[in-house]
Amino acid sequence: MKVLIAEDDPISLLLLRRAVERLGHECLAMTDGVAAWDAFVAHAPEVVITDWMMPGMDGPEFVRRIRDGERYCYVVMLTALADHHHALAGMSAGVDGYLAKPLDSAELKLALIAASEVVGL
Repeated sequence: MKVLIAEDDPISLLLLRRAVERLGHECLAMTDGVAAWDAFVAHAPEVVITDWMMPGMDGPEFVRRIRDGERYCYVVMLTALADHHHALAGMSAGVDGYLAKPLDSAELKLALIAASEVVGL
């Protein structure tokens, strides 16, 4: 699958990108919400993994823009904001899955398996 990562922290981005690629997926990585939106439009990924807090456009706004489009994409929010309030707000914005930082590679693998089943790949 083609996976777009939107993460502004360079170390988190590197770790997430390596984990996604180790699982056999193609990866695009952006460090702010605006660049992530442009990459989403240009490259049509099947999966998006986005942080909540990013410069330019935050994760929930990025997800709302994805959901306003005509094409379905599986969206996972990966964030340090793991309390129920933020999880509910993320789900209300339209995310399909919610993962807490620090990244757990087993949870990431499960999320990408679910994504594969939903998008039919």
